[in-house]
Amino acid sequence: MKKQREILEKKIKQEIHILIGAIDKNPRDWRNYNDLAILLTKMGNYPEAEELLMKSFGQVEKNDNNGHENLQYTLGTVYYSAGEYQKAWGIFNQLTDADLKGEALIMLAQTMQQMGDFQHGLVYAITALEINPNDVALNNLIADMLLALGDFKQAQTYYQKVLNLDAKNSIALFGSGLVALVLGQDSQDYFKTLKQSDIEYFTKNKQRVDDLIKMINQKS
Repeated sequence: MKKQREILEKKIKQEIHILIGAIDKNPRDWRNYNDLAILLTKMGNYPEAEELLMKSFGQVEKNDNNGHENLQYTLGTVYYSAGEYQKAWGIFNQLTDADLKGEALIMLAQTMQQMGDFQHGLVYAITALEINPNDVALNNLIADMLLALGDFKQAQTYYQKVLNLDAKNSIALFGSGLVALVLGQDSQDYFKTLKQSDIEYFTKNKQRVDDLIKMINQKS
């Protein structure tokens, strides 16, 4: 595992070196700044990614709206990854490019979720779903927020939609199991399938099941 990580880090550093050279050669091309910022974000170098993007806005042609919007979007993901959700929201909320609309809405929904504002997060997510109704991650996101709001039957509907698209989806299987427990339905099939397909995910989240069972037993 350590060797694989070292190989990956070496590969990323090589890609960074190539992109720096590309920027020096053509400082007006927004794509090189964008790709480099994404790599820096993956490595957790958020301040460097932010600094690079701030610099890029002054380099890219002012009339290149698509370039500026993409760079803004990436800046938003930097803030999101760094846990600066208010800054991220401010960036995503300003984007107007039609090609980025769906992705921006998803990021707004995720940002609201991280801030604990599930009601507004749902509005963004459901709007994004109109653009791509079969997006598995988006349907799971909606289901998770509905679950957090206590709207269990609606959450179950979205989890089931995911399972119709991907029968072994870990998030949907686990969420469906939780919802089934709350509603007094049989949850074993969901958890059994999850254990067989992704035991690591089940083990990592098992405490949530135990806590929920304990709460249900206390109320009964």
